[in-house]
Amino acid sequence: MKKEYIFRTIFWGIIMICSLGLGIFGMIEKDKQLSSNKDEINKILEIFNNNETINEYKRVGTIVTATLKGRNININFGDYENYTFKVNNDYLETNVSKTDNIAKIIIMILSDSIAVKNGEEPQNVYSYFNEDIVYDYTLKDGIEYTADGLNYNVKISLINHIK
Repeated sequence: MKKEYIFRTIFWGIIMICSLGLGIFGMIEKDKQLSSNKDEINKILEIFNNNETINEYKRVGTIVTATLKGRNININFGDYENYTFKVNNDYLETNVSKTDNIAKIIIMILSDSIAVKNGEEPQNVYSYFNEDIVYDYTLKDGIEYTADGLNYNVKISLINHIK
């Protein structure tokens, strides 16, 4: 083999090993961030599962539960709907239809649960949703809606809550 081919092979081999190492390092860091948020997320889910509105749904036979599975929060609304919120560093993210009223309720209760964890009174944020002013908020205000055709991309902050 020619000398230039050997150097080229070694060079690209080093690049491949470095890329693989950085990818593995990135996955490890993401897992560390999730595990550091895990306790906080579990507190939020506990508040969500014991929310007065959720308990009212349970009384009429619609079981609503929120669980953390891997990097996602799964919320089951009876036999009707399932919602998945991806857990990012400091926010939750999901996509919902603009006409999905159940999703609006779930997002409202989840936002309220985050606010309660941060010291607000239960159901304090409901009025913001009833007046539809949350659609103008940004993530630093606690929630962000981005329209995409017939859907919303919704981000709910884990750090800042709606006030």
